[in-house]
Formats: sequence, C-alpha cells, structure tokens
Amino acid sequence: MDELVRASLSSKVQEASILREWCKHEGFKIWKKELDSRIEDLKNEWFKADDEAGKKIKLRAQVYGETLDFIKKKILEGDNAALTLRNSDSE
Repeated sequence: MDELVRASLSSKVQEASILREWCKHEGFKIWKKELDSRIEDLKNEWFKADDEAGKKIKLRAQVYGETLDFIKKKILEGDNAALTLRNSDSE
C-alpha cells in the first residue's frame, strides 16, 4: 500500500478515535441532549405550521440532523479505514 494512502487512512482512524472519545464526554452528552430537544421541538412546530413556515422549520431541523450525521460519517469512515489498514497488513 502506498504511504500516502496509508497516511490518509491513519488520519481517518485518528479522527474517528477523537470523535468517538468526544461522544463519551459529558459535554457532548449535554450538547446532544439539547440538539435532540431542539429537533423534537421543531418537529412538533412543523406539524402545526402552514406550508411556507413548515419549509423553513424543516430546513432548520435538517441542519441539526446533518450535524449529527457528520459525526457518524466520520466515525464510520475511520472504522472502514482501520479495517482497510488491518487487511493490508495481513496481506
């Protein structure tokens, strides 16, 4: 495996490790609880809104959701990178 590829994969593994540890931190738990609460509030607001206001509310909720999806994506990328590195080492 090329050293640049190996370095890139190692970097993804490191990022995933950092994010995974952050997810265990009490500060993250507080932040996520607040984010989940805001998403739930927006869902409840969306059901009561007219079409125009509903579009704006939906967009706000999507942005909150994308924030959490970003973290999940980075962790999964790191897991896949670790698997690729392990498979490369065993060859």
